[in-house]
Amino acid sequence: MGRGRATEELSIRVDGLDELEQALKQFTDKMQNQLITSALRAAAKPVLKDAKRRAQQTRDPSSGALAESIGLKVMRKGRKGGNITGLWVAPIRNQRKALLQYLSFYGIPLSGKAANSGIRHGHLVEFGHQVPGGGSVGPRPFLRPALESNKGEVISIFKSTLAKRIDALVTKLNKQARNR
Repeated sequence: MGRGRATEELSIRVDGLDELEQALKQFTDKMQNQLITSALRAAAKPVLKDAKRRAQQTRDPSSGALAESIGLKVMRKGRKGGNITGLWVAPIRNQRKALLQYLSFYGIPLSGKAANSGIRHGHLVEFGHQVPGGGSVGPRPFLRPALESNKGEVISIFKSTLAKRIDALVTKLNKQARNR
């Protein structure tokens, strides 16, 4: 257990998507981003659900705020609207409902600093941490096992969703072209 931010990233590489990749190239960047984002969101749902369940089962289930804060965040290259590079399933710091749940549970008034602090302990639960004054708290992973146990389903859902969305978009574009 080290100090500072947790930098370990988990990723899944999907091979055998050559046909889908070629199909994507016929669309604009904006259309590609929409197709990929849609497929990533659908594929991430089993991991999201499992991570929330696992977070609820950690030894920090008292407030339920950690599980409530877990969500999806699209990663983009460049400015807003840039190309999609991935999707995070992780605690979202500014998830308002989770923050209110946390503050309410611990009796912290919703004011200034507390209102803007966000849920900031997910990495400490996932990776463990040192306790000020000595000692440590061991890791209680909830994200990594959720991804690991759902990897096959994630890949399957991503491939099938992307293929379906490409087919639907092609049908829509063909229909629009015929109606011109």
